[in-house]
Amino acid sequence: MWPIGSRLGSRLVQSARGSTSFSLHGAVSSAKVQVQAGDLVSDGGHCDLIVNSANETLEGPLFPYFPIGAECESGDVYYQDEVVDGRIHKAAGPALGRLCRRLPELPPDDDPNAPFPSPYTQRCEIGGARLTEVPEGSELARRCKYVAHAVVPMWAGDLDLQEQNRRINLLRQAYSAVFSAAQSASTPVRRICSPLLGAGAKQFPVDLAARCAREAVLLELQNPMLMDLEVITFIDIRVHCVDLLVQEQSWFKQDFAELEDALGEGVWEVEGDNLYFEAKDASSGAVVASEGGVGSIAELVHQLNKGLGCQATNLTMALICEAIDVDSDGTFTVGLAFDEDFEETALLAVTLRRPRPEPKLPREPGDPPEDPEMPRPIVLQVNGQVACEDVGELPVKIELDVQLCWDEKRTAVLRHRLLPVDRSEMTIDSIDSLDIEAKATSTGFYTTDANFDVAKAVFLRATGTVQIRLLSLQCGPLNAS
Repeated sequence: MWPIGSRLGSRLVQSARGSTSFSLHGAVSSAKVQVQAGDLVSDGGHCDLIVNSANETLEGPLFPYFPIGAECESGDVYYQDEVVDGRIHKAAGPALGRLCRRLPELPPDDDPNAPFPSPYTQRCEIGGARLTEVPEGSELARRCKYVAHAVVPMWAGDLDLQEQNRRINLLRQAYSAVFSAAQSASTPVRRICSPLLGAGAKQFPVDLAARCAREAVLLELQNPMLMDLEVITFIDIRVHCVDLLVQEQSWFKQDFAELEDALGEGVWEVEGDNLYFEAKDASSGAVVASEGGVGSIAELVHQLNKGLGCQATNLTMALICEAIDVDSDGTFTVGLAFDEDFEETALLAVTLRRPRPEPKLPREPGDPPEDPEMPRPIVLQVNGQVACEDVGELPVKIELDVQLCWDEKRTAVLRHRLLPVDRSEMTIDSIDSLDIEAKATSTGFYTTDANFDVAKAVFLRATGTVQIRLLSLQCGPLNAS
């Protein structure tokens, strides 16, 4: 539950900024996730199911909430019409309460997730959800047909790490229960509108609530039983909550025409002393050149989610490979690591390299002169496996799209596209017939003998002498559409 009452409604026009839509990579369902500023009850258009942040009684808020250490619009109290539960019951009318009271009651003190016994009749355990229809003729019935009443835990007081993890898991379970409730509806549920569960009177930190929402939705949309689902819309009146939700959906995006500003703001850390940058206009990105010998390493490092990391399922990048020196063992790699040391903790490494020539046999007097050796082609690899044996003549534009699966198999699938580049203008040749489309290359994570569940950093690494024009990069669990 969070404050969303009538006294806050006057700010909706100022704060609403339309919706941002995302599609999930690797999900069985093709549903989109939308994030919108607004009032959950009155905004967002028609939906089939609205999610209510309820209490265990499912009868609406019984008393005002007195959050501990939380800021309320009304001082230190959330009144009934300032929380989602109260707003939904008000819009649906007293008939919704009667429908809820028909639901089976839990046996007394039978909720293992409750911190202490409740004197009130309970119809849903913490971490669960129950489905009711919206009473016909009510204000809410003009908007949706079903309500999924989800019960999430409080995040109050001084919680130790074990208790924090328990309550985080209960919040995720509540989202899972909502999707299960949607499957039990008598008619297909194609559109769901939901608040950011836990982020109001239940006092979860907003960034943590947003992360749980993203992870729960990402997991649930792997379910083939949700094929009917088309759109999930998260709605919040508070702009900073909307911003956090958007950030959770798209973890990191870099237009390298803005690299100079990003370096100044600390978005990227520079490691090594032989890396040079030249920012270009928006159509040309930024040139990154390393001028080192054999064994030299230079890196650009971005800490995902301020170093906390994320379970990235997609990395896309566009670049122009201009030069890779063979004598200095030149390579360029874009990768992900689960700790600060890319060398030791890489989970993804997409690498361009020009292999060294084979060692020559000793020459004898009188041997005929050797033909000059042609440079060996540049190879594209993913986690040590060859994806393309020859990217072609330089300069060449390379578009990379890597899908990562974090199940027990832990696989990475690379798709790439190569496009010729005009040498004089450094622009992309638009002749489609010259495009080279490679088949998908599948491999396991680079590191398999360590226990990790997030990627903490994006690395752009150059060894030896190379020159790469960086265009764009995006990394995260979702792709903006």
